[in-house]
Amino acid sequence: RTRLRHWRNLSHGLSRIMARWSSVMTSQDVRRELSELGAPVVIPSIRRDASAGWDGKAKNVISKPHPLWDRYMHGITQRIERMKEIGTIDAQDNMLKVMQDVSAAAIDLRLKDESAHEDLEQGRLSVASRNIADVYQRYSNVTFDDGETGDGTQIVFLDLGVPKGKVPDLPRNVQDVDLTEAEIREAEEAAAEAEEAQKEREADAADQEETGSQEDVPPDIKNAPPPDTIDTNLYQMLREKLVKAGIPDNEIVFRHQAPTPVEEARVYKAMQAGKIRVFITNKDTGFNVQDRLVALHHLDVPYNPDTLIQREGRMFR
Repeated sequence: RTRLRHWRNLSHGLSRIMARWSSVMTSQDVRRELSELGAPVVIPSIRRDASAGWDGKAKNVISKPHPLWDRYMHGITQRIERMKEIGTIDAQDNMLKVMQDVSAAAIDLRLKDESAHEDLEQGRLSVASRNIADVYQRYSNVTFDDGETGDGTQIVFLDLGVPKGKVPDLPRNVQDVDLTEAEIREAEEAAAEAEEAQKEREADAADQEETGSQEDVPPDIKNAPPPDTIDTNLYQMLREKLVKAGIPDNEIVFRHQAPTPVEEARVYKAMQAGKIRVFITNKDTGFNVQDRLVALHHLDVPYNPDTLIQREGRMFR
């Protein structure tokens, strides 16, 4: 509450003037400054685990394409050739839409092709479920830095194929989590701040549109709609695979099962206690569940680097 979060109604030119005298500190800058001052570096590195073959860095996991992938990509090629022939960006199709469609299809072809069947054992969901189950078993009943013994937790980030409509109720072990009055108040205040911040972002975007401060941003990127996908619940499909792999159903929770601030707070507290072992979400900010966190899984990769940094910030904490 004591630091500058954002500017409101500041024109593009004035924000550039401010950048001439203000400084932005990245995490690398903070590390360097602390090192030069001889102070302890408070930003931790991800711990290595030689027994698991992890070197503390992100690991790219390769999955095999769906058998119908070549057919889908042939259609993509035809779309691109058509755009080349027209010579201009068609309002109905453009390269941004092509990129979004290919990204969605790479996650799971069922998001774009109704004729695509269940993913193979080497498909992305199947490979991810095996990796998650392996971490689940490897980090059960371990000793953490605070000396406590418990179970490691994991976050799975997936922006597409989210549950729509009615979702299962929170498991009983989460519903029974007690919250103090202070925790309830904090959750409600955080939700109100997030809602206000969203309104301000929308207002800023409208201001920029009116003043033309985004004239240097290509229209197809500035107004990029979400990808048009088939209604496929990848969250539930992943849950079923995880349960089949041996993870109890009541230890897997979707973000969408907690629509209210108080329910969200119960989920986060349950995860900090190790009652929830796998949290699947498309939200990358606003929650602290780092105490027992041992792995993050990105089933898709966002376009913006800051979104990826926010995701991984859940663990660096």
